Amino acid sequence: FVVTPTGDGLVRVDMAGGVAVDAAGNGNTAATQLSRNYDKTAPTVTLSTTAVNPTNAAFTVTADFSETVTGFAASDVTVGNGTASSFNAVSGTKYTFVVTPGADGPVTVDMAGGVAVDAAGNGNTAAAQLSRNYDKTAPTVMLSTTAVNPTNAAFTVTAEFSETVTGFAAGDVTVGNGTASSFNAVSGTKYTFVVTPTADGPVTVDMAGGVAVDAAGNGNTAAAQLSRNYDKTAPTVTLSTTAVNPTNAVFTVTAEFSETVTGFAAGDVTVGNGTASSFNALSGTKYTFVVTPTADGLVRVDVAGGVAVDAAGNGNTAAAQLSLNYDGTSPTMTLSTTAVNPTNAAFTVTAEFSENVTGFAASDVTVGNGTAGSFNALSGTKYTFVVTPSADGLVTVDVAGGVAVDAAGNGNLVATQLSRNYDKTAPTVTLSTTAVNPTNAVFTVTAEFSETVTGFAVGDVTVGNGTVGSFNAVSGTKYTFVVTPTGDGPVTVDMAGGVAVDAAGNGNTAATQLSRNYDKTAPTVTLSTTAVNPTNAAFTVTAEFSETVTGFVASDVTVGNGTASSFNAVSGTKYTFVVTPTGDGLVRVDVAGGVAVDAAGNGNTAATQLSRNYDKTAPTVTLSTTAVNPTNAAFTVTAEFSETVTGFVASDVT
Repeated sequence: FVVTPTGDGLVRVDMAGGVAVDAAGNGNTAATQLSRNYDKTAPTVTLSTTAVNPTNAAFTVTADFSETVTGFAASDVTVGNGTASSFNAVSGTKYTFVVTPGADGPVTVDMAGGVAVDAAGNGNTAAAQLSRNYDKTAPTVMLSTTAVNPTNAAFTVTAEFSETVTGFAAGDVTVGNGTASSFNAVSGTKYTFVVTPTADGPVTVDMAGGVAVDAAGNGNTAAAQLSRNYDKTAPTVTLSTTAVNPTNAVFTVTAEFSETVTGFAAGDVTVGNGTASSFNALSGTKYTFVVTPTADGLVRVDVAGGVAVDAAGNGNTAAAQLSLNYDGTSPTMTLSTTAVNPTNAAFTVTAEFSENVTGFAASDVTVGNGTAGSFNALSGTKYTFVVTPSADGLVTVDVAGGVAVDAAGNGNLVATQLSRNYDKTAPTVTLSTTAVNPTNAVFTVTAEFSETVTGFAVGDVTVGNGTVGSFNAVSGTKYTFVVTPTGDGPVTVDMAGGVAVDAAGNGNTAATQLSRNYDKTAPTVTLSTTAVNPTNAAFTVTAEFSETVTGFVASDVTVGNGTASSFNAVSGTKYTFVVTPTGDGLVRVDVAGGVAVDAAGNGNTAATQLSRNYDKTAPTVTLSTTAVNPTNAAFTVTAEFSETVTGFVASDVT
């Protein structure tokens, strides 16, 4: 039977026992397993080398197979622009050989498919091409410069290689009668450096061979020498003036050359912030001219290089710039202070000039409503002094013009006046309320300050026998709050000093205490009389209130079985009236609640009823006895009154 493997790996064929019988019926024994390794994958090969690219020498190539192969030989390698040699089988998977390039240019190494087979007979796949650029030609270098010959200045040299190189550095340049600096790699082929001659004479620039290498490692060939004649004896020129610095006037400048020159003219002078005039050649080496400044600031006088030449044709070097500060402007002064306005204390004033001045002293300061002291010069532009006000009101600080001068001799301008309002008076506060005294309700208190203040808050109010709430800032001077009494009695409102401050920082004085008597208790009234009970006549009743009341009148008295008259207000608490009974019987006197009010507006409670029994009927008396009439003996008599009486005695019987 044919076995078709499924995939690479071990393929096993087995036959169990008893699957077939002989003529006698005996089942077979199991077969020994048959196995084969199935390998359908072609071996791959990789070509590699440690040689750099490009290279300038023969190089070793390694052919590395993915599995052991046979049949691979030197003739299976194809080299473009070169030859292969020194073939070596390192192992069944690794082989090496040496490639020797033929000429400058690309060298390719190829290996076709099927040149080697694995144990299963699979031929290898073709290798990816390996290539290296072969370069055995040394780079050349050319030195050049744009500097004229001869020259009197440092000059830039360009070293240009025929191909990209590495390793070239400033130290590879040899300069005769000079030095090289400012080395710069512009690109892999172009480098620049500055040559600074040391002394007059020929300056040579050389570059040896082999100081730089190309990508293949080839050292450069030596450069042809570059040379320039250096002549540094240029005439110098010095600019000078006798004018002070700074100055506030025109000034004369002298231009003095180190040797006789020609060609120097007025147009060769450059003046920044000014003009030159009155040019005069005193000699071949000395020239003068007048400089007129244009505006305040630095005036610069320059003479460029090369405007004059000596006998040998060397142009002069540029003159060191001459500069003077021109200052035709008077210094200004600013007076300032960090003190708030208004203020309640002495304050420091800073006098700041626009430039350094001299001559400014304490006596130059004029203070209105105050004095200046502690004068201090912090610098040439900044001075401080302390102003102590004399009294409440405006304090002014002035500095006149011309009291100080700048370095150019200009006197200062008059300073703008500095002023502060001085306020040492503490704000007062008045507590008031529209509530009557006494009162029986919460009441609003107004705290009114004598001037605008800040910092006043509900916590600054102290209430005795009460609480404070509903705090409201009506304005900077007026504040209101509600006082709620705690119990009957005096309610006091206080405000301590220093709880609020005015714009000058003065704390308020303490407020005069505000007080109200709180009375929420209704007045009581008691009715009394000296009349006996019962009585047989009109009687006087006293109505006595527990406190002074108003509004109590005769009509507020109610009499049952009688009338009230002769109403009399004895005092705010005591009132009398006469009650005249109408007929025998109970006479009742009442005063209802709320007919009178105390000072706090509380209406009275109803009075306990007063009553008297009125009895105007005379008692009758009946005399009787049990004795027969006529009688012959003493007898007892009974006198019986119609009601209880007092004062009846024996002598009253006749």
